[in-house]
Amino acid sequence: MKRIITTILFLLSIYSLTYAQTETHIVEGVVLEEASDIPLPGVNVLVKGTAKGAVTNLEGKFSLEAGIDDILVFSFIGLEPKEIKVGYQTSLQVSLKEDTKQLKEVVVTALGIDRDKESLSYATQQVETEELLQGKQSDFITNLSGKVAGVQITASDSPTGSSRVVIRGVSSLAKDNQPLYVIDGVPIESGSGDSGVTVGGGNNIDYGGGASFVNPEDIADIQVLKGANAAALYGSRATNGVIMITTKKSNKKNKGWGVSYGLNYQVREVSQYPDYQNVYGAGNAFRLGANEQYIDPVTGLPLLNQYNRSWGSPMLGQEVIGYNGQPTTYDVNPNNVKDFFQRGSTMTNSFSIQKSGNNGSVYISYTRLNADDIVDTQNEQVRNTFNVRATTKVTDFLDVDTKMTYVGENTDNRMHKNGSVHNPYYIFTFMHRNANLEDLKPWKDENGNEFGQRNTFSNPYWAIYENSNNDKLSRILPTITLNAKIANGLSFKTRVGGDLQFRSGEVFNNKGSVNDPDGFFSTFNRDIAVWNYEAFLNYSKRVRKFDILVNVGVSRFDRRMNYTRTDFNSLVAADFGSSANAATYPEVFQTEEKKRINSVFATTSIGYNDFIYFDLTARNDWSSTLPESNNSYFYPSVGTSFIFTNALNMSSDVLSFGKLRGSIAQVGNDTDFNQINNTYSYGGNYNGYAWVSNQTVMRNTDLKPESTTSWELGTELKFFGGRISLDATYYDNVTSNQIIRINMPKGSGYDYKMINAGEVQNTGVELVLGTKIIDKKAFNWDININWSKNTSMVNSLYKDEKTGVDITQIRYRGLRDISVNAEVGQPFGVIRGSTWLTDDEGRKLVSAEGVPIQNQEQVLGNAQPDWLGAVTNTFKYKNLDFSFLIDAKIGGQIFSETYSRAETWGNTKSSLGGRDEYWFSNTILGENNQERAGIGEDGRVYGDYDRDKGIMLDAWIAERNPETGEWKAVKKNDAYISPQTFWQLGTSNASEYNIYDASYVKLREVSIGYNIPQKLLRKFKIKRMRIAAVGRNLWIIYQNTPKGIDPEAASYSGNGQGIEVGSLPPTSTLGIDFRINF
Repeated sequence: MKRIITTILFLLSIYSLTYAQTETHIVEGVVLEEASDIPLPGVNVLVKGTAKGAVTNLEGKFSLEAGIDDILVFSFIGLEPKEIKVGYQTSLQVSLKEDTKQLKEVVVTALGIDRDKESLSYATQQVETEELLQGKQSDFITNLSGKVAGVQITASDSPTGSSRVVIRGVSSLAKDNQPLYVIDGVPIESGSGDSGVTVGGGNNIDYGGGASFVNPEDIADIQVLKGANAAALYGSRATNGVIMITTKKSNKKNKGWGVSYGLNYQVREVSQYPDYQNVYGAGNAFRLGANEQYIDPVTGLPLLNQYNRSWGSPMLGQEVIGYNGQPTTYDVNPNNVKDFFQRGSTMTNSFSIQKSGNNGSVYISYTRLNADDIVDTQNEQVRNTFNVRATTKVTDFLDVDTKMTYVGENTDNRMHKNGSVHNPYYIFTFMHRNANLEDLKPWKDENGNEFGQRNTFSNPYWAIYENSNNDKLSRILPTITLNAKIANGLSFKTRVGGDLQFRSGEVFNNKGSVNDPDGFFSTFNRDIAVWNYEAFLNYSKRVRKFDILVNVGVSRFDRRMNYTRTDFNSLVAADFGSSANAATYPEVFQTEEKKRINSVFATTSIGYNDFIYFDLTARNDWSSTLPESNNSYFYPSVGTSFIFTNALNMSSDVLSFGKLRGSIAQVGNDTDFNQINNTYSYGGNYNGYAWVSNQTVMRNTDLKPESTTSWELGTELKFFGGRISLDATYYDNVTSNQIIRINMPKGSGYDYKMINAGEVQNTGVELVLGTKIIDKKAFNWDININWSKNTSMVNSLYKDEKTGVDITQIRYRGLRDISVNAEVGQPFGVIRGSTWLTDDEGRKLVSAEGVPIQNQEQVLGNAQPDWLGAVTNTFKYKNLDFSFLIDAKIGGQIFSETYSRAETWGNTKSSLGGRDEYWFSNTILGENNQERAGIGEDGRVYGDYDRDKGIMLDAWIAERNPETGEWKAVKKNDAYISPQTFWQLGTSNASEYNIYDASYVKLREVSIGYNIPQKLLRKFKIKRMRIAAVGRNLWIIYQNTPKGIDPEAASYSGNGQGIEVGSLPPTSTLGIDFRINF
């Protein structure tokens, strides 16, 4: 019996063990992406060693039956697989992270072709969406500052203005050197909206940049193709590089409808005001009421509105007649600049929906931007952007990708720029230090006429409330792409893309102003239609150890522009801006431009065994803007990349990846419309009849295309499994046979002539360093560094051996005695102006009156920087992230006309030098110049000789030889001069006083954000929710310009950089950014 019981127990134990080993139960769970905690649909969940498994649904969830000893394998393309033993678990939460070893970095190159980054033979740099959204601005281009090596971005000082982008330095002597912008494979019209009017112009308005409309929320990534090597296949328009923008479309993860909403609100305010003095007010020669002109005949009090300078008496509360004709006091108003400004704001609401299925996808977005500025009524803009993109799998071999973008923009009162008499901020360089802004309101009298300081001075409130402008833009960008699979590895793609712009606007300057008493009204229409057509065959195949990529295609670029402007230079009545209110005949200007470029191109890339690649490209363009005999130009490129860690099997724990690359390319370039045929231009109106005349420029029927030859060498290295990466590039670009204009003899009937001449060479180094200082699941710290140095050298301009004409200088922009130039043998952007004359011994020379003697046309500096650099730190702790970017530009000079004018009119603290001493001597003691020089009556020594009595310059008095014109020092200077004389005449004679080092170091961006944990969001069907505080330009860490003058200020978008006039003071922005995804 005992043996029977033992046998039964033994059999039961074997059965229970067998049952335990085969027992199964239901295992449920969710799979998340580790970096974002977002659920992952489409993840394969497989019981290891079997065919049994499941796939996660749209919410990343799965359910299957498994045994306690089973192992589940989770896998997804691009993510590291993970294995988990089931045990007795019934619920799992699994996180998968990116597989950096398996996933090759794919970049979009010319023509929208996807390439493995490691196979490229030239430098390119990617900026991802998250980088753009940190410190987001209304113009996404400004968000690229400091994020791409070799790219210099000069942002507008207004939210509606143009940004200037230069890649690898200035190469063209005549064009704007801006890169080509390409959106989803289609080049767009991206010229600057700057009117191009130089200093002192009237309606100096910037209508914004051509690519600023793109919403960062719609951008998937940005690739910057640098130089001719990377952009050869885009042709002549890509000579200055390409900024390629790929927008979002629904991806395969979004099997159901996905919904996103974003809110960005930012406040902008002045962060640094000019350092003005608060001692002396309106007046002249330390006096108020110097003669009857300056005295009110009724009260006998001084009139403030008769002065345009702050060279009067100390402000001690004296009684005066104010600007509005009412009695007031002569007091300090230290905040009269600060009180003029307000807080500007920008609010962006964005909404998108998307869905993806087996046979297509759709992505729809809407963005609304509302912006105003730091000056009341100025730069007020509303922009609505609609975007629809759909992909359709028509058949197994035909895909269609269609996209339509509409931009509707309405802008009121774009602020006048530069030295325009309508620029309200430039007026403050003349504003008295005693001026109370409330005394300038109302800004006109009972007759509707403006009042202010003097008849040459405009009231800033008149500028913003009586002068207005408005423009409306409708922009449509349609694109359709067909991709047909012909055979295995062979496909055909054709694409048509357009950029249609319709802008209309008006400018109104009310009647009765100081500078424009008759008033002014103007209307304009500017319509642009750009169409790009392309078709090409693509062959991509791996044959044994060879990777082969071949593209052959054709393209056409068509551009048409129509511009009409009607000016009315006198109005009948005030307060009514309309053509019906015109008092004179209108002046009508009309321009029509047409341009076409036909092209054929081919590219071949051959790789062997994943370690060596060879690239060849060829393109030929036919441009309608060149003479028929010269309108065809061919340009090739060749490059190679060698991954020596793969070739030599030398990859290790230290050196993970190593690559060498090199390329050489040539790119041709055409010219603008109407440079080969002489035509007439509108000359004016006489007794109601219009008349025409020759244009000022003589065209050239033998123009030839420009040519840029570029070569570069580079290396890419990765260390410690990618924890440290380095990308280094050296390049040399030469642009020759440039199309420029030269001066003509006056008797020719023309001022200029178009010719082929000139050569500019750019050489430089770019370094991109990425480091993962700490790389843990809960905490990450990354540091990324961009650094570049470029030299733009003018090798030649124009020399004609037959005629003896030798042009060694081209002047781009001038102001008084200051100019920006291209000069042979000098870096591009030489700033010339006057200096204080010295003799051969280096002694400074002054006139007998003690005023500095002018030495004209001297080199004062150069507008180009020595180097650019930026450092980005990014910290992530669980769901919290913090990042900041420090951006630097070192070297280069800038002339500040704003500060120069403020000094001339006695407003700056620097103008106080010697003023107290001279005021005491001149006004209190009544000393004359002889007594200040120490000579009393009858030639006796004047007492108190050693006391400072104004400004005595450490210089030598010189006499001028009337025959030779040379100055010679005769004795040491012993003359005191009035500070007013020095700052009005001395600094005017020596513009070097207002040349400043344009170097800066800025805290460009700061962002601190929090991602709401997924466990709190899942029950609400929310995929992601994020809120962040963002800041931009919060601190100028280092600068050498005077306070209130931004060292990166620009008042013009063309090549004449280096002169600042009337730019707004530095500003900073603070805001919040909220995003939610369903």
